[in-house]
Amino acid sequence: MRDAVYISGDGAEHQLDDPSIALIGTGDAVRGWSWSYSVGADDLESVHRAPYEASLSVTMADRAAADALLAALDADLSGKPGVIRVGGTWSQRVRAPKGEVSAVHLDGSATVDVTVVLLDGAWWRIESQELLPKSIAPDPDLNLPADMPYDLGATQRAASVEVPGPHPCPVRLTVWGQAVRPRVTIGGNVYAFDVTVPTGSRLVADAMSARKTIKLISEYGDEVDAFSSGVRSTGGGRGSYCFEPLPPGLLDVSYDGTFGVTLEYLVTKGGLP
Repeated sequence: MRDAVYISGDGAEHQLDDPSIALIGTGDAVRGWSWSYSVGADDLESVHRAPYEASLSVTMADRAAADALLAALDADLSGKPGVIRVGGTWSQRVRAPKGEVSAVHLDGSATVDVTVVLLDGAWWRIESQELLPKSIAPDPDLNLPADMPYDLGATQRAASVEVPGPHPCPVRLTVWGQAVRPRVTIGGNVYAFDVTVPTGSRLVADAMSARKTIKLISEYGDEVDAFSSGVRSTGGGRGSYCFEPLPPGLLDVSYDGTFGVTLEYLVTKGGLP
């Protein structure tokens, strides 16, 4: 497995695949995915991602590193879940209900056997794109010669976003103030919010988690619940839903350009490449 790291709940990183520190092999057990479902009259029903259990064997070059990994896994079982990140790109939240040292070697290394529960049922990564407002300061290199009484202004190109398939991607949209009743259209869906975002503040509409939220955050970090400001029409797929997932493909992005936007979306993949 290429460049595998366990990131504990406190943010500490434990290498799982580095020739000088640890070896996990190909990590076949965690390369799969799982769906939960019920069986209907003629097809599957209530299909959604589900956690699944896998076993890993990691040989650590240093016994202290093996102890540290087991201690982190033990602490994270009752605290914040850890994350396995592979290749610097794909991640998944994990809990480890069982861990043990299965072998201590004469060269000072130790082999750790761990049972992990992959909580998300799939691997994910977050992509992001920044959209700048039209009111950004002009580039001094755009000044016209001969001291003309006006300069060339900075222009904004038509924006688009490329969403990899095959699954729709949950979105986190951040609007940077000042913005009055901001609206952003992506792929034909309007993400609209009936609220004023003051200068220095930001509005964060987050559909990446199981519990969707909309928060107005001041420049000092104070948060106000702004869930009611999101325009939800009659639900998803109606053309004006503030939590609409992004469909795969090349999507046009348009808005009036009076504010800045950070667009983030969660890409999921069943098996690791």
